[in-house]
Amino acid sequence: MRESDGSAKHLSDEQRLYLRQLEYRALKAGDAHHRSARLFDFVDTWVLGTPSLVAAFAATILTTITLTQSPPAFGVRLAAVLCAALSAALTGVRNQVGASGRAVGHQRAGVAYNALRRKTAAAAASTVGDAQLIDGLNTLYDEAGQSAPVIPRSQWNKADTWTADAKPHPQ
Repeated sequence: MRESDGSAKHLSDEQRLYLRQLEYRALKAGDAHHRSARLFDFVDTWVLGTPSLVAAFAATILTTITLTQSPPAFGVRLAAVLCAALSAALTGVRNQVGASGRAVGHQRAGVAYNALRRKTAAAAASTVGDAQLIDGLNTLYDEAGQSAPVIPRSQWNKADTWTADAKPHPQ
């Protein structure tokens, strides 16, 4: 990035350190969002989805048994009704929680933060830069933070498990 007089403007050590810190914050936020996406996907699939499917399957089998028996047993009818009610309740909870939508939102936010991290790493590695570049990266970071869903605290705490190479080093 050249100025109008043709001389190159180099990044100062403070700017380079700030870019490394911004890169680390984007790295941590991206990782936390990806962890949150995996958590919500797990909740949607295994905690709510699979039991609902099993209960619906059991209700179908028990209803078939009830319909094929000449005098239907009361216990089988009761079990079929309870399985159907459990399946309906789990499906309702699954829709209310909206874990799959949250997983997609966190996945998109993680991708946005990783793109910002790559841009910041490229800017920190270059020898030429200006204040507009840093302001632009700050704006991208702020926009990513405003459009991203809230990260659960447990996932944010787990996201700080990177090697020392990824953390900013004071120079």
